Amino acid sequence: MTAERVLVVDDDEALLNLMVLSLRRRGYQVEQAIDGFSALKILSSQPPFSVLLTDMMMPGMSGLELLREARKLDKHIEVVVITAAYDLDSAISALRADGAYDYLLKPFESMSQLLLAVERAAAQRRLLLEREQLQVQIQSEAERLRALISNTGDAILSANADGILQIVNPAAAHLVGLNNLEGSPAFQTLPSNLVTLIKNWQAVGGNLPAVVETPWPDGSIQMVSLTPIPENGGAQWGWVAVLRDLTLAEHILTDAIAAAEAEDLDRLHRQILLAGAIRPFLQEVTTGLLPPKTALELDVFFEIMELLDHLYPEVLLSGEMHRAFRKTRQIIAEEIERTKVTGAATISEEDILLFIDKALSLRSREPHED
Repeated sequence: MTAERVLVVDDDEALLNLMVLSLRRRGYQVEQAIDGFSALKILSSQPPFSVLLTDMMMPGMSGLELLREARKLDKHIEVVVITAAYDLDSAISALRADGAYDYLLKPFESMSQLLLAVERAAAQRRLLLEREQLQVQIQSEAERLRALISNTGDAILSANADGILQIVNPAAAHLVGLNNLEGSPAFQTLPSNLVTLIKNWQAVGGNLPAVVETPWPDGSIQMVSLTPIPENGGAQWGWVAVLRDLTLAEHILTDAIAAAEAEDLDRLHRQILLAGAIRPFLQEVTTGLLPPKTALELDVFFEIMELLDHLYPEVLLSGEMHRAFRKTRQIIAEEIERTKVTGAATISEEDILLFIDKALSLRSREPHED
């Protein structure tokens, strides 16, 4: 760690040399000046100093004047003033009005008194610099987050504990069909189906994350992720809602099943390509979050799509493939019903593999076989 720099200013050369010697022995990099004008030249021509230690009563420029000029050159420099007892009022004024960190009465009781004052002043400067750097980092992160929220395709809404909207990104404004929503009451401005969903979530606790599928007035299917935001130490709760459009996934799933049942290989292949395009996105954003119905359907669906991607175009859809699809749908339907009763999903890997085994058996069949 680089030694901190201290500038000592006093017209009493004997005391000046003693202070400089003590500070250097403590490990500081020390510069010295016998008056305020010399001190300003040093301050303006050298790297920043952590602490300015200056006598109050000096010819030409007082310590108070030097303090003010030094702060113009470097707002972060901490100043310790040295004064005689009869000039104590000036030292107190320097503390209150001009931002001196501390003052020392001379003659000193010991050099340790001076060293302690300088050490505390240097620590104060470090603390203030660290806080400023942290504020810059926070501001930078806030700007980055704001940019991400503004440019994401997901609709993001957030309200405080009083229900006032704090964040409404462009995607959310487009989805609800309203602008300038920030600062307005959420339950008076958002669509009724979303308001009902949030109120129901809050009614059953509202302090745990939840994910719910809901139909939207435009005919789309939205996956709504609700997350509580603690305020006032957890005594109150705001919330953030992220809405993702699952319409494409639902469409691909439905159309792929229909294509299989119609034994339309070209149509099914188009759904395979679409599924491959959206799978990374869906898996990234929905892992562990989807309601049981959607999670089960998508898990099985992607297993099917991945398998068919390897089989196509070597295998023609056959009655066997048709029946395998129907069996898979039956497994899903039965599992959904169990979930409604038990509240827990119990589908097994064997259930999924049942379809895969049947489909793989097609490799050994002739393309024309049914």
